[in-house]
Amino acid sequence: MNPIYQFFCWAGGGDIDVLKDMPTEHNRFFGYGTVIFMTAVFATLSSGYAFWLLLEEQIGAFIFVPALAWGAFIFVIDRFFIITISNRGSFLNRFLVALPRLILAVFVGIIISKPLEFRIFQREISDQLIALKTQEYEDVDSLHRESITKLNNDKDIEISKMSGGQEIAPLEARIKEWESKLPEQEKAVKAQAEKVNCECNGACGTGIKGRGPACKFEEQVYQRLLSEKNRIEADIRDAYTRIEAVKAGLQNQIDLTISPKYQARADSLEQAKKVRKQLLDINYKPSILNQQIALAKIQQDPEKPTAFYTVWFITLLFIFIEMAPMLLKLMTSSGAYESRLVQIEAAYSTDGRLRRTLDLEEYKSNRGLVQRLARSQRTIIQKALDAWHKTQLDQIRDDPEYFNNVFNENRDNPQRN
Repeated sequence: MNPIYQFFCWAGGGDIDVLKDMPTEHNRFFGYGTVIFMTAVFATLSSGYAFWLLLEEQIGAFIFVPALAWGAFIFVIDRFFIITISNRGSFLNRFLVALPRLILAVFVGIIISKPLEFRIFQREISDQLIALKTQEYEDVDSLHRESITKLNNDKDIEISKMSGGQEIAPLEARIKEWESKLPEQEKAVKAQAEKVNCECNGACGTGIKGRGPACKFEEQVYQRLLSEKNRIEADIRDAYTRIEAVKAGLQNQIDLTISPKYQARADSLEQAKKVRKQLLDINYKPSILNQQIALAKIQQDPEKPTAFYTVWFITLLFIFIEMAPMLLKLMTSSGAYESRLVQIEAAYSTDGRLRRTLDLEEYKSNRGLVQRLARSQRTIIQKALDAWHKTQLDQIRDDPEYFNNVFNENRDNPQRN
């Protein structure tokens, strides 16, 4: 087993010292380790792209540091999964024990697959982000136009409520009424002129040529109709003149008070539109969230029916890759390696029980000696106290002032105590 082969066997959860004596088990653990190592490689690439999206401006070329750290973490997690899964016992028991690890492996597979999906569908995601941003631009412009229209309507309403504005409305109504009558009046004048010409020439009516009574009557009617037409036209001109005069007076007032106010509001709306578009430029950068939203819309696009299945196929592929070592170990029956581990565990267990038994026996044998030593120490201390007590009593009996002298000496020299 060369070092590289040993590394992959170790990555597959094998004990190298045990595997060295079992050549038939090498390939199995080498396969486990290869799959786990490749999963870590994919995790490194995936996290590298994800960290590049998140931290490119902050750490630049050192983006590989967190990517390698994430790949190492996935490697350790996968190796822990396969080490803690046993292929001894019934398949159902093994599966139930491994189920939490399999569920966690599903989440790890999804996490690994997403950044790689973003990279695979990068062009489609970029197009989708541009389309989303364009649609947002159109919504901002539409909202701006509606706001400007409402602003202009408010301005017109405020102008109409001014004193001069109240004069214009009746004049415009009268002009509209006169202009509706003017075509009929012109038509009547034209018809009467033809009738005068016909009557005076003797072509119709009385049939008498010349300016007789009938001809003069028709001329009077014509003059009356023409005067009415001219009066209507003059009234229309006068009304327009009055409107222009009122507007001229209003315009000065509008320019001084109303226009500046509404222009400021219009400028504010324009600035708000620019800010919204700047925020859209920032929000629609190819971040992880935006790419996920764009990818979801691509999957839901009826014009791209295969996109949904393609994305899910890639996700399921990485989930399977993440779960593959554990599934392989669950489906593989225990071999010589597992039998050897059982023997080693049994040996350690027997050795431990034997050690605990010896410790207990040693404690029992030593307990009697400790108890005897404690009794002997108590006897010696008791005898020493009795001898000291007898000596003190003898001194007090021989010298009654002995106790007082000792007491006074201790009181005068407290430091001696």
